[in-house]
Amino acid sequence: MDTKLPTKSSELLQAAIKGTISAIPVVGGLIAELGSCLVSPLDKRKREWCDEVEKALQILRSQYHKLPEALAEDPAFVTALLKATATALATHRKEKWVLLRHFLVSVGSRAIPDEEMQHALIRLLDDLSIGHIEVLRFLEADYGLLKAKETLEAIYGRYHYEHKGELDRITFR
Repeated sequence: MDTKLPTKSSELLQAAIKGTISAIPVVGGLIAELGSCLVSPLDKRKREWCDEVEKALQILRSQYHKLPEALAEDPAFVTALLKATATALATHRKEKWVLLRHFLVSVGSRAIPDEEMQHALIRLLDDLSIGHIEVLRFLEADYGLLKAKETLEAIYGRYHYEHKGELDRITFR
């Protein structure tokens, strides 16, 4: 049994909820333990995302001379941070986290000054799978394919060959 007393208000709230659920006859203990199992991975994900945000803040400080205090007062950056955090916590894909970190740096450095564009980009980062993002990277890197007006089948054939068939034909479309 854990005898350590919780110190933070969130820990106190968790302990109170767990205690209340545990009091339910027969299934309460099981439900409380299952809740603990879910909270732990979420806490881990939160900590890992905080590390990514810290990296973004370090880049903004060292390369763009943006102090965290100033960014905290910037409504556009705060909105971007909140939206990026919601997206990050909803995925386990580290590749998306890197893209979200780049998004925060772009917003904080004013590389993307238009808030409508920021909103569109965060929606795309949330909606697109890593596979879809890879297709976009492929098309960007080999823009000549599109410019030469090759057929979609020819473009897919080259993508399939270079990426070992990561996406099937239907998903690629």
